[in-house]
Amino acid sequence: GDMDIYSWEIKGEQHFPVWSDHVLSLRGRAEVVNEYGHGEEMPISERLFAGGAGWSRGIRGFDYRDVGPKVVRILPDASEKYRPIGGRTLTIGSAEYVIPLVEKLKLVLFSDAGAVAEDAYDFGFGSMAVSAGVELRLDYRMFPIRFNYAWVIEKDDEHTDEHPWGFSVGSGF
Repeated sequence: GDMDIYSWEIKGEQHFPVWSDHVLSLRGRAEVVNEYGHGEEMPISERLFAGGAGWSRGIRGFDYRDVGPKVVRILPDASEKYRPIGGRTLTIGSAEYVIPLVEKLKLVLFSDAGAVAEDAYDFGFGSMAVSAGVELRLDYRMFPIRFNYAWVIEKDDEHTDEHPWGFSVGSGF
C-alpha cells in the first residue's frame, strides 16, 4: 500500500475453574497503530475503535465503535452532532463468571472496561468506559451465539451512546 503505518497488538486470556464447572475468565487486549516516516494522516479505516456487542469488538453496552475520540460539530440550531474518529491506542479488559445451565447453554456475568486514546502509546486511563451485564451463550463448537444486556457504569465522554442489548456470533478471539 501507499500508507506508512505500523501496528502491534498483545492479548491474552486466563480461565480459572471455580467449582462444579463454573469458570472465571479474565481477558485483556492492548493495541497501537501509528504512522511512521513522512506519510500522510492515517485514514479512519486504520484507526482503532471500541464498543459493541461482542467482546472481540470492545465494550458491551455501548454503540458499535462509539467508545473513543470523537469530532463534535455545533449545528446552526445550537445542537451538537458528533462522529467517532477512532484512536491510535486501545486497551480493553474483561472479567466473566460462566455458569453452565444445561448442555451448551451458559449464563455469563461480565464486566468490561477499556479506553481508546487519540495518540499512540497513550495508555492513560483517564477516560475509561465501563459496563457490567449478563449474557446467555449458546456454545456450538467454533460458532457460539451470544445475547447480552449491559448496564453502563461509566462513559468515556458525554457523547458516547449506550446500547444495552447485544447480539453476536463467533468466538471472542
